[in-house]
Amino acid sequence: MRQTISFNTKWAFTKMADEPPVVLPDRWIWVNIPHTWNAIDGQDGGSDYWRGTAWYAKELNKRDLPEADRYYIQFDGTNARAKLFVNGALIASHDGGYSAWRVDLTDVLDETNLLAVAVNNEENKEVYPQNADFTFYGGIYRDVKILAVSDTHFDLDSYGGTGICVTAEVTEDLRAKYALDESQEAALIAAGSPGARAGQKDVHTSPAKIRVRTWIHKPAGYLEVLIKDAEGNTVGKQSVPAKISQELTFFIDANLWRGTADPYLYTAEAMKAMQKIPAQGSTAFTRCTPTNRSAFRNTEQTPSTGTPITRAGAITRRSIRRSTTKW
Repeated sequence: MRQTISFNTKWAFTKMADEPPVVLPDRWIWVNIPHTWNAIDGQDGGSDYWRGTAWYAKELNKRDLPEADRYYIQFDGTNARAKLFVNGALIASHDGGYSAWRVDLTDVLDETNLLAVAVNNEENKEVYPQNADFTFYGGIYRDVKILAVSDTHFDLDSYGGTGICVTAEVTEDLRAKYALDESQEAALIAAGSPGARAGQKDVHTSPAKIRVRTWIHKPAGYLEVLIKDAEGNTVGKQSVPAKISQELTFFIDANLWRGTADPYLYTAEAMKAMQKIPAQGSTAFTRCTPTNRSAFRNTEQTPSTGTPITRAGAITRRSIRRSTTKW
């Protein structure tokens, strides 16, 4: 069973160091994560905010961690370049200020450890984006976590991913697109729609294909995947022998997401045998065509007031994608 431990509190911080410390510095200032050193000069309108390399340091005692086979540290956001040192040794580096990254610490941990992170937000020619109409806030500006996992777990070593990806596609004619006969189509969408359960066709429903792809480190036993509607009802279920990489397909009659009028979400849950592994991804079924600051979903115009559609779990046209965020 995976356990997640917050690692946000009481980091030592300075902009005056050139190398990782060998002991926890007592003259650095204390900060909690999320943190940025541009909290003031990055928003005063002077366009002269400080950009450079700053350091964070924090002790990690192995005895404080739960028992597990492997331990990872995860940074949800460090802008824009970062290097991780454990007990003075460079362990990993990451380029990219807007993506999570994690490092397997298992083989480098002693009983008492000093973790140091160098973060740099200077101008460069390698890290995207190069230019923008916002401040490139420097720092560890999103959460830091320790992940304690067993040998068998959703893969944590693949490009910062979570080991599960959920995609959905709305299609008006399942039979024509996927070569189903009438009995197969009826069986696949049975009980999938709130309107169908009420004994009538809901004008805001549409047939949908859901794909759940998983990556498992050292697979064992069975993988069970459930598709649940917004009320928690199971509308799709499969159980298969676990593999390193596999994809399961579901067909349901989906209630379409309609913005604030009906923000209907489905959830995919992945489990190992009878023990639930807390890896989830939610997805909204929608047909949308972006136009300026609005999106047409289910033939109705829904203002988005400048918020990216992906924040609501929906992206353009017929596919919907949202990565796992809760473990």
